Amino acid sequence: MIAWRRWESETRYYAVSIDRDLLGDLVLVRYNGGKRSRLGAMRTTFLPSIEAGQREMARIERRRRQRRYVEVTGPA
Repeated sequence: MIAWRRWESETRYYAVSIDRDLLGDLVLVRYNGGKRSRLGAMRTTFLPSIEAGQREMARIERRRRQRRYVEVTGPA
């Protein structure tokens, strides 16, 4: 795993990672769902470079902060 970030609100979580898939391509993986339910989703987006992934993570961080999510460090 190249990078990992996680944010939480009172009832929801949102995480994002930059990693390589089985073919060696760079991918951005987004996870989101409810903290009190089993519902959630995962989306994968291919990246042209690590820099593009870092820019996307910064954009996601700004959006999570606007929605009052707090960054969580340590194990999920």
